[in-house]
Amino acid sequence: FVISNDYCEIEIYYEPKIWRKCNSKVGDPVVVLAKYEHIIDHYLSPDFLLNINWKSNKSNDLLIFDAKYSAASSVRDYAIDKLINRYFFGIHQIGKDGNMGRLPIQAVWALYPKRGKNVVNSSFYSSEHCLGGSSPLLPSLGGMNLKPSKQTIFKNQLSLLMQKLAE
Repeated sequence: FVISNDYCEIEIYYEPKIWRKCNSKVGDPVVVLAKYEHIIDHYLSPDFLLNINWKSNKSNDLLIFDAKYSAASSVRDYAIDKLINRYFFGIHQIGKDGNMGRLPIQAVWALYPKRGKNVVNSSFYSSEHCLGGSSPLLPSLGGMNLKPSKQTIFKNQLSLLMQKLAE
């Protein structure tokens, strides 16, 4: 699925398979985790991957959203750090020259439908540096309550993230 405007083109993937470099081509995200270096056919598959291709500078950013069917407290205490290790530290991208390019991951969010806080920040940043803080940093790392009937928070956070990426 592709969405485009004057500034960027956004490709949305559902459960994409992100392979190791030997099974990938130029421009693909690739698994770089040492844990799987001897498993040629290993791949990671987040629930959603957004590939944002910026028209102004011809670069791209990747946003990873992974569903967790847990309460906010479980996401905060157990899921977020694992997701960050798996997807932020575990994925890189093959550059145009065939070598590993810059790290494109700019967000890793756990999406959860159950009770608890609307937004769960990771333990990596102080609150002022989280997405809604006074001095937000990228990448955005955390979790968000997302229900079909209540999408406002997700839309607002995604809007903040897109504004920060476009700076």
